[in-house]
Amino acid sequence: MPRESVVAKANGAPGRLPRPRRGQAPAAESDVRERILRSAAECFKRYGVRRARMEDIAVGAGMVRPTLYRYYSSKEALLLDVMVRQVRLTNEQRLGRFPLEGPFGKLMLDAFMAGFEATRRDKYIQSLFAQDVLLVTAGLVKEPAFVDASAEFWEPILDYGRARGELRPDLSTREAVRGIMYLQFFLTTNKEFFPGQAQAREFAETFLVGGLLHRNGAR
Repeated sequence: MPRESVVAKANGAPGRLPRPRRGQAPAAESDVRERILRSAAECFKRYGVRRARMEDIAVGAGMVRPTLYRYYSSKEALLLDVMVRQVRLTNEQRLGRFPLEGPFGKLMLDAFMAGFEATRRDKYIQSLFAQDVLLVTAGLVKEPAFVDASAEFWEPILDYGRARGELRPDLSTREAVRGIMYLQFFLTTNKEFFPGQAQAREFAETFLVGGLLHRNGAR
């Protein structure tokens, strides 16, 4: 039995990009990519990353598979952009919740745990880090695009800590962001070691905050 289309197919024949009306400009590339990413996210959520097919993603985005490959050469490349998009959505949810005030260590810990808790609650995010695709996603979190997306949230907090003299002076902002990401990945993919928030918070306070603070910095 054929799979159902994940995204409603409107405007034109199934599986093809809709033709622009007379006098109407073709869809902007950014709009096309956004359609692809939305379709991919829905497919990954419904079928899981490994079982999702490029054919399904193409149909959901309103195009044929060869057209999809013009934008993404592989499912791994598409998965990276989906993960980057999800990081930015999570960042938006946290923005404004953590004003740059008070001790840097507490601010870091509270912001980190908010991201951790959001990840734990979201079954879709969990599916991106399922055991059957863990080796793939482990490689993707090292990609510059993923680091850049994470840095958009963390750089202002790290700059704040540096200005207060509480962030280790020998640690670059980029190194700190990578450390935060790797710890987040470790906590997300090792639930058996951190069944509750208290265990995860204690671990993050010791190895994240403890690793970022200047010796003379106060928590």
